[in-house]
Amino acid sequence: MNRDDAINLYRSGEKPTVDVLVDLGRRIEQFEETVARKSTNSSNSSKPPSSDGFVKPLKKRRAQDGEAKRKPGGQKGHKGVTRELFPLDQVREILPFYPAKCKKCGTPVPDNPTPEMFNSKPIRHQQFEIPPNSLDITECLRFGFECCCGTTTWAELHPGWQSGYGPRLAATLAI
Repeated sequence: MNRDDAINLYRSGEKPTVDVLVDLGRRIEQFEETVARKSTNSSNSSKPPSSDGFVKPLKKRRAQDGEAKRKPGGQKGHKGVTRELFPLDQVREILPFYPAKCKKCGTPVPDNPTPEMFNSKPIRHQQFEIPPNSLDITECLRFGFECCCGTTTWAELHPGWQSGYGPRLAATLAI
């Protein structure tokens, strides 16, 4: 209906105008019901997910363009939590690990290095293991080699030392 049709309807009298308005109101209600029915899915009604069809709803974005997102992991200022090391008198064995060469320039570490050859304190790691009757603690010292180029290269941890728990203790904790 355009403007001229609306003016003609208005001039035709009360009854035809009311009939048209009632009909339009009914059609609007039907339209609203149809839209509401089509916009329901399993996330906003009691419908099962199988009734959603193949079209997946768009996921809401958490941050808009230009907004800062926090990086995963501990945030700046967060105090880390680490396991306390056992005192050396409770350690059964200390294994020194030395780097083979400088990670930057490739200069090899001297053969048969000793702790005195390194000018940095080693990073301490401890692995706990459950022997048959008591706790068996082994410590490894990862030494850092300071090269003539100024780079400090730390010895790598062996794969079995990543968790801090030996195979028997890890298996016991997994039960």
